[in-house]
Amino acid sequence: MLRVLLITSGLFQLLTAAAQEPERTVLEVALPGVSKTDAYNRTVVAFIADGLVIGEGSSQDAGLVVSVPWVWNPGSTSRGELIYRANIVAADSGSRVLLSGTLRAIDSEGISQRVSGSRTGQMSTAEPITSKWRSKNAKHQYGWDRLERLANAIQAR
Repeated sequence: MLRVLLITSGLFQLLTAAAQEPERTVLEVALPGVSKTDAYNRTVVAFIADGLVIGEGSSQDAGLVVSVPWVWNPGSTSRGELIYRANIVAADSGSRVLLSGTLRAIDSEGISQRVSGSRTGQMSTAEPITSKWRSKNAKHQYGWDRLERLANAIQAR
């Protein structure tokens, strides 16, 4: 019985610590000694390597990389579209890449109507992908995990 209490107590402490984690909507990748141009190229390569398609709003001069909407869970009643962004800024001794994303869910009624051909799916308003909701919402979990993969890939190149 004592073991169960210790495990439960440890789980409670773990859950409490996770609940107190500050919400983040941006991941920052510091690239000391890397030019803004090279940081942009690293970011584009990381996006493409992770299966994202670079969208029209992207610009090396502006230091912006934007993906086209990526469909999460296609064919499901809990489908969503995720768009990933990277802002690349020059720093004193290199560059920084600021990664973020937005999520728009498509409601199940809209999907069923879209499938029947009567009208397009209903999109919710876009909301930022956030670290706080990753344990409570599968779309946010997937979105945040992908931001972390992109950050690691950009850092490693």
